[in-house]
Amino acid sequence: MDGTEGRAGMVGGVEAVLLAAGYIGGEYAQVAGTTLKAFINLHGLTVLERIITTLRSLSAINRLIVIVPSEAFRHPALQDADAVIVATNSPLANLMQAAERLRQWRGGELPSQVLLVATDLPFLTAETVGEFLQGCPLDADLCVPVVRWEIFARRFPPDERFPKALGFWARLRDGWWRIGNVWRVNPKTLLERRTGAVAQLERLFLARKNPLRLLPMLGGLFVVRYLLRRLDLDEVKRHAERLLGCHIAIIIDTAPELAFDLDTLDDYRYALAHWRQA
Repeated sequence: MDGTEGRAGMVGGVEAVLLAAGYIGGEYAQVAGTTLKAFINLHGLTVLERIITTLRSLSAINRLIVIVPSEAFRHPALQDADAVIVATNSPLANLMQAAERLRQWRGGELPSQVLLVATDLPFLTAETVGEFLQGCPLDADLCVPVVRWEIFARRFPPDERFPKALGFWARLRDGWWRIGNVWRVNPKTLLERRTGAVAQLERLFLARKNPLRLLPMLGGLFVVRYLLRRLDLDEVKRHAERLLGCHIAIIIDTAPELAFDLDTLDDYRYALAHWRQA
């Protein structure tokens, strides 16, 4: 539950898959000058470039695969990636493509540790990623970071544009929580032993930012218990394990930088305003 179960740490290196196919629109796209979140420019560099540089500085990371829409396939920000995959309309198909590339690199064998990274995390650092990886039990098939609101607010103090709407935060019996956007997964287990697990994992990852989308996946009873504030993290974890058929580790109180993303125009403006304080 707290990341200490099993033996934490890393064996060998970790492959990284960067998810860079998220779109923005409307006023946000006009102000940011792009329709792709990963290619938002922050003081001279795209968010994707910053994340690639961050991951490259970690000795624990082996290779980087970036999944992008076709229109961004030759973007200069991708020059330091080991492979670029053109995204389809199915996130599941995209992950399967990445898994196949990893299998090819490793002589037909899937790795046991892959880092899934959203590419709209402007404050991500090598230290925060390294701390998360060190906290992941080696025997876990899926490691998910969660951030407590109080810790997040200390790192990113609210102002007139912020905090985010609390719809992005889950109010459980043991506090307000948000799921981070960097996950460590074991594709060998998920793909080879549990054929339906990857489809469920896709749904969970897409719903991670909104408890109103996430909870119905866990069943109607969970929605009722959530509304009555009777759920806690441990109960959510146990049910998710039954749903996916794998061992999940919830890494509590991970760095807020893993959860600050650029979903909205207010997020972007906040990141610009507070960049020098980062």
